[in-house]
Amino acid sequence: MSERSARPTIVTYVGATGRTLTFNIKTSTGAAYALTGLTLTLRATLNGTAKINAATMTVTDAAGGIATYTPSS
Repeated sequence: MSERSARPTIVTYVGATGRTLTFNIKTSTGAAYALTGLTLTLRATLNGTAKINAATMTVTDAAGGIATYTPSS
């Protein structure tokens, strides 16, 4: 479970408030990353400034490696 890779770049846009972002988390071999029992947090920056800092994500399919986050503001 200690597998780490380069941080992904996820592009969204101003006005995405209330729109759910879905993440399909995979291992380096392309298999779903097992999220059972894990707490996921999201940190997002823009030009080095934190815009989302340690927001809790929702695991929607632990075995399938699917998690979501819905920006609130």
